[in-house]
Amino acid sequence: MSTDGPELRVLVAEKTPFLELLDHLKARAGGDLGGFQLVAMLQQEAGISFTESREMLAYFAPDWTPNAEPSVINERWDAIVEGWLARG
Repeated sequence: MSTDGPELRVLVAEKTPFLELLDHLKARAGGDLGGFQLVAMLQQEAGISFTESREMLAYFAPDWTPNAEPSVINERWDAIVEGWLARG
């Protein structure tokens, strides 16, 4: 797995919108990013809990087509990131 570009933890700390973060991770994975892989990356590289990482998958179809408006997805992601930042 490539680690080119900013570290995932830095992108999360910078409050990168989830859809931008997802595009970054898909590019890192060569365009072939699975749900389990996303959860593992968020958990292992950024320290986002399994439960919160998994929760974000509910907003997408298996081909990463959003099931909700981007504002809804990013609002939930913002809340997760705020909690992550508060835990330090």
